[in-house]
Amino acid sequence: VPGGAAGVPGGAAGVPGGAAGVPGGAPGIPGGAPGVPVGAAGVPGGAAGVPAGGPGFVPPTGGDAEFVPPPPAFVPKGNLNEFRPDQIAGLEPDDFKGFQSEQMRELPPDAMGGFDATRVKNLAPEAMAGMDAGRFGALPPEAMAGFRGDQFGNLPPEAMAGMDAQRFEQLPEDAFGGFKPEQMRELPPELMGGFDATRVKNLAPEAMAGMDAGRFGALPPEAMAGFKGDQFGNLPPAAMAAMDAERFGQLPTDAFGGFQPDQLKKLPVDLMGEFSPKELGNLPPEAMSGFNPRRFGALPPAAMKGFKPDQFEVLPPSVFEAMRPEMFDQLPPDAFGGFQPDQLKKLPVDLMGEFSPNELGNLPPEAMGGFDPRRFGALPPVAMTGRSSEQFAVLPPSVFEAMRPEMFDQLPPDAFGGFQPDQLKKLPVDLMGEFSP
Repeated sequence: VPGGAAGVPGGAAGVPGGAAGVPGGAPGIPGGAPGVPVGAAGVPGGAAGVPAGGPGFVPPTGGDAEFVPPPPAFVPKGNLNEFRPDQIAGLEPDDFKGFQSEQMRELPPDAMGGFDATRVKNLAPEAMAGMDAGRFGALPPEAMAGFRGDQFGNLPPEAMAGMDAQRFEQLPEDAFGGFKPEQMRELPPELMGGFDATRVKNLAPEAMAGMDAGRFGALPPEAMAGFKGDQFGNLPPAAMAAMDAERFGQLPTDAFGGFQPDQLKKLPVDLMGEFSPKELGNLPPEAMSGFNPRRFGALPPAAMKGFKPDQFEVLPPSVFEAMRPEMFDQLPPDAFGGFQPDQLKKLPVDLMGEFSPNELGNLPPEAMGGFDPRRFGALPPVAMTGRSSEQFAVLPPSVFEAMRPEMFDQLPPDAFGGFQPDQLKKLPVDLMGEFSP
């Protein structure tokens, strides 16, 4: 072909006017780098596959992806330690947002009178660390309404000494969510009477650790209705010493789910009689270790209806010495599924006659190790009808010495499938004649 190399006019390698088979461009694309016009590495106008930006950058589209830079630190005009209330009132919203804790410490206490709720609300949370009792107490009461939880939590504990009833009343619900235990310990006890159920409910669970017996006992009874389980569990055990019947009666059912064993140990014994079945049933299993014979024995018989197997199995064995017939009779059948051998060993012998077939049948096989000849022999004959072969197989051989004819005759046929050689050796010889085909 005339006018070109390799058989094509006017071009290299078979294509006119271009290199490597494409006119006017590098390999394969006109006017651009490998494969893409006017751009590097596959994307026009940008690096490494992303338009107009660096690797992987995606331009903001609004919402969570939008970055709002923090306001610059506040730069005062003049000396902060000479500021007056009217100068505070004249500051712009962004000035408050840029306030630093060390700047707050420079403000004279009387300048705090220039704050209102909006100005407080605009303060950066970290600025609160510079507010001592004098400055906090100099804030106008109406300014308290501007506090948010994240701001309140940054207040130094000693600032609480500047709190009074008028200021406390103005705090919004959100502020209580920021309370810290160290702040609660410094809050004047006389202000506890300002709490209601809503304010208690809004407190952070960790704040409860700062509530001693004096402060807890100063809460109005109606405030108890605000307690949640995760809050109650954080109360110091010593605070329980201030619980009385009126306050106990106001606790919501959910609060009992937070009880800890050390709290139960400090609860006045006379309050045990206030437990209802629902309240007892809501106690977490780990709280059971807080019971001792005196506290357990003070529970009302009706409360026994609330026991669940996972609670029953972790009760200290010693408490069973305090079990009375009227309490035993109120236990729900499934509670017996939690019985442990060491508990059965402590159960008064005269209560063995209270077992029904259903209750005896609900005992877990491992509980059988708690029977001795005296306890086994005290069981009512009719209770034998509840025996299973799994239970029978693990009864201590010695108890068979106490088997009486009227008990033997009540055994269900499948119970005999659990007989073990050492048990049969202990069975009274005169009972051998009771065997049926």
